[in-house]
Amino acid sequence: MAGEQVKSNTVFIRDNLEVMRGFNSEMVDMIYLDPPFNKNQSYEAPIGSPLEGTGLIDTERHDLALRPPAVYSLIEAARAASGIQMQDYLLRIVVRLFEMYRILKPTGSLFLHCDDDTSLYVKLLLDAIFGGVNYQVDIFGRRSRAKRFGTGDNSIVYYSKSEVRTWNTVSNGHRSHDGVSTPGHEVDRGNSRNGDLTTAGPGAGYPTQKPLALIARFIEAASNPGDLVFDPFCGCATTLVAAHNLERRWIGIDVSPKAAALARHRLAETVKPFDDDVVVREDVPIRTDVAQGFQVEPRERAMLLYGLQEGYCWGCRDHFKYRNMTQDHIVAQDLGGQDHFQNLQLMCGACNSKKGTKSMPVFIQQLEAEGLRPPGIKYIPPYLLLKD
Repeated sequence: MAGEQVKSNTVFIRDNLEVMRGFNSEMVDMIYLDPPFNKNQSYEAPIGSPLEGTGLIDTERHDLALRPPAVYSLIEAARAASGIQMQDYLLRIVVRLFEMYRILKPTGSLFLHCDDDTSLYVKLLLDAIFGGVNYQVDIFGRRSRAKRFGTGDNSIVYYSKSEVRTWNTVSNGHRSHDGVSTPGHEVDRGNSRNGDLTTAGPGAGYPTQKPLALIARFIEAASNPGDLVFDPFCGCATTLVAAHNLERRWIGIDVSPKAAALARHRLAETVKPFDDDVVVREDVPIRTDVAQGFQVEPRERAMLLYGLQEGYCWGCRDHFKYRNMTQDHIVAQDLGGQDHFQNLQLMCGACNSKKGTKSMPVFIQQLEAEGLRPPGIKYIPPYLLLKD
């Protein structure tokens, strides 16, 4: 489609957080995601990536520290109640949810699959990000083959970005097009806000694969033909296949190179002919929707930062002339930080060298402990000082 920032039918092989940060705001009509459950998962960077052998938790913990305090408090409470593994899992999920909220259109929807261990925390996070009023339904599924080991319950929570959302009533295989629903429009959810669907189905070598018909029903209900469907954990490509069969555009992300090959294989066997090739990318797209101040040349960018900071080093808080300042990445590039305006600040040469790859909260604590920064001054990333 002409004018697309990212071509549809694309699979990115990369950490989805990095890729999503490169997406334009409000470009996606619907998101479905089935992230790894909190079951002793490894959260190390993928083999072969620039961050191989390093964890991303420190970077993501710092990113979260820049977000609303209520969200951070919730994750700290999760650690107290359920341990550090739950906290780290939620840290990885929540920073991605912030990006998903940003890239969704105002009429867009998000369907997130979670298990019984994480669902309560995830729903509280979604309430904080999307607003509790935009919670639509919690669809319960039962993995029948897992019953001997417990309840086997899991759920898919559905949130809209606003009260005005795309919705098509789908019932018993028949679809009526409602277009865009308005506040008060009755969603086809039965007699309560809870639905019940069986999620066990034939697999393709992936134990967590969800049935094609299940995901297709979500896509058909929450998007229209030609809309863009996005799956940030596309894995076995079920979302991509369902979207293609329903004449939607799609984009997927996965850290495994196998995802692209599997998408090609499954799309070749789809009901509707797939004549295009799957575009495979390993880079981070460049946003085209940001204000001019975010895209200027490095020297102009530094001058803008200097004005925002009023000449103060964002580390030691001493005042310097422009020529004594250096541009610093708030989240170090070695830890996955990108070279965009929201990740930049000015510091004096001494602070920049001293900081290294430390997160800003850790570095500020160090400076205060050494008497090199006045205590009690709140840290604010410079870009947040921009006025509309």
